[in-house]
Amino acid sequence: LNLTLLKAYIDDSEIKLTFIEFKLLNFLIKSFPNPIHKDALIEAVWFDTHVLDATVYTHTFNLNTKLTAWDYEVVTERSKGTLLQKKNKIS
Repeated sequence: LNLTLLKAYIDDSEIKLTFIEFKLLNFLIKSFPNPIHKDALIEAVWFDTHVLDATVYTHTFNLNTKLTAWDYEVVTERSKGTLLQKKNKIS
C-alpha cells in the first residue's frame, strides 16, 4: 500500500480500489493477523456514519474480487470478526 498516494499494488501492478476499500484493506493489514469486530471495523473505516451490515459485507466482497492475485483474502468469521487470511492453495 502506498499511503501517500492512496494506491494499492500486487507485484508492482496497481489495483484500482475505492477510497473505502483502501481504508478497509489498510486497517486489515495493520490488524493482521487478528480478527476485527464489525463495530471496530465500522468505526475505523466509516467513523460516525451509520452503516448497515450489508454495506460492510459488500465492501469486503468487492475488495476480495479485486485481490484475487494476492496470497491473502478477507474473511469474516462468525462471532470472531473480519481478518486477512492466507489463501488455502489447492495443488
